[in-house]
Amino acid sequence: MHGGCPDHIPTAEELLARKLKPGERILWKSRPADRYWTFPVARRMFFGIILLVYPWCFILAVRKDAGHFWEGELPGSLLYFSLAGVIAGGIPAMLALAGGVRLLSAPWRERTSRRNSLYVLTDRRLIAITGEAALFFKGCSIYTRSFHKLRNVRLHPARNGAGDIILEYGGKKKVILREAARPQEAVDILKRLGKRQSSAEQEK
Repeated sequence: MHGGCPDHIPTAEELLARKLKPGERILWKSRPADRYWTFPVARRMFFGIILLVYPWCFILAVRKDAGHFWEGELPGSLLYFSLAGVIAGGIPAMLALAGGVRLLSAPWRERTSRRNSLYVLTDRRLIAITGEAALFFKGCSIYTRSFHKLRNVRLHPARNGAGDIILEYGGKKKVILREAARPQEAVDILKRLGKRQSSAEQEK
């Protein structure tokens, strides 16, 4: 189940406190590793640099045409075509500039997103609060999932003792907690809860 993050809740911890039901116990709580340089971030920055090349070339071209106009080298009949070209080329240039700046801010956005994220296992369900950072505002998305139909739990170790925790449900449904701290502890808890769930289903 997904939910939104209201503006008046500034932290993931406060949001978690509101999501917990009466009597629900927290068994494990963690955050993604606090880092900002990853391969996806490097890829975004690479494309951001490429996008910024177009606005720069556009500015140089406009400056060159403006120089010809003021020096009287540009015929008056071509002035309207030049203005139309500036308008037609200016819109894509502005879009490329905005996209490039957004992509170049990827390291800051990645780190902010990780710091606003929280993974929680309770005795009833999984609660994953994922931070989302834009240029001028912060937000988050909330995902909850019960342990019903949990079939398998796998761990992909990462650096600094963190790891990707993969929860496999029926069919091809998966939930991935990326680069969580203390992942082995969470895997042990999930396997124990999964066995308990299977035993309860067999008794029925």
